[in-house]
Amino acid sequence: MKKFGLSLLVLSSVLLLGACGDSSSSTSDSDTIAKLEKTVDSLKKENEKLKSGQGSQSEASTTSESAIESSEPTASLGINEEAVYKTDDGKDAFATKVIKASTNQADFPEHMVSLPEYDTTNMIAVTVEFRNITLTDPFSVSAGEFIAYDASGKAYQQVDQQDGMDSVAAGRGSTSTMFWEVPNAGSVNEIEIDYTPYVAYGVAPTPFKVPVTH
Repeated sequence: MKKFGLSLLVLSSVLLLGACGDSSSSTSDSDTIAKLEKTVDSLKKENEKLKSGQGSQSEASTTSESAIESSEPTASLGINEEAVYKTDDGKDAFATKVIKASTNQADFPEHMVSLPEYDTTNMIAVTVEFRNITLTDPFSVSAGEFIAYDASGKAYQQVDQQDGMDSVAAGRGSTSTMFWEVPNAGSVNEIEIDYTPYVAYGVAPTPFKVPVTH
């Protein structure tokens, strides 16, 4: 806005000086003044457009991502079934799937198994694979985006641990494992998980229902 205001001031000064100049050059000055008047009119119109928010968007940044609009799945996804999220212009943005849910102690980090504050024999470890397809910013998943439930719909208590928190650039992927306290975990054969990605504003959770291996 300041740039346009400065241009108008300079051109107005030129017009004033031209009007006070030598009459012997009036013909050429008239042509020059006419051109300057057209330029001033054009700048005034552009200035008004910018004030009203209708101006050209050519100077606006075009590097920001489109908002994530929706995820395709509406029914529960099974093991290794991928949820693909798209931008509002239809481009694939990122994808996530559950590749394992397990009570096997080998699927827990060594420090959790060895420390007395973690009863890993009554936990389920859920491993998620994720891909950054086209997002400009590095992408990862967070434990806080996942809620696990028992068969009755009651939420399990999530453990404050996450194994694998790498953020990946477009075209790359990684895995991450989260943990839930599950009473009598060895007898649980299926777990339900809702995933609500932080970067997908306002979308409904994507449900997963996957078998638990022992």
